[in-house]
Amino acid sequence: YKNSKLEDRVEVPQDEHPQYNFMGLILGPRGNSLEKIKQKHSCKIVVKGRGSLKDGMTGLKKDGSKFDALDEPMHVIINGPTPEAVKDAGDHIRKLIKQQIDDPDGETMVALRASHMHELAVLNGTLRDIDM
Repeated sequence: YKNSKLEDRVEVPQDEHPQYNFMGLILGPRGNSLEKIKQKHSCKIVVKGRGSLKDGMTGLKKDGSKFDALDEPMHVIINGPTPEAVKDAGDHIRKLIKQQIDDPDGETMVALRASHMHELAVLNGTLRDIDM
């Protein structure tokens, strides 16, 4: 028995908009943004499908079996403790994707990318005083 309200699937229109890096948008620097969404909504969130693996990755698990759904279009699977948590996490990711397509150079997206770059510089230890 699986409660369908505790799982959501968000389609990522990567094929329709190949110019955008949705994977980077959702994951953020070293996966930090995705971790924050997971913690905020206490959900399990996995990006699957074409384009969800980095170039060097084989798509094979340690036991040699293949990852699911690599032949499907990119999508995000969300599992959570309550229907509300799953809906909120799904809405959060849908909103990110929609903003990227509708207004990629709008204030929100530019600020998000800037915060991603800043966070990455901090993580890498390459933050310069000029960047502040």
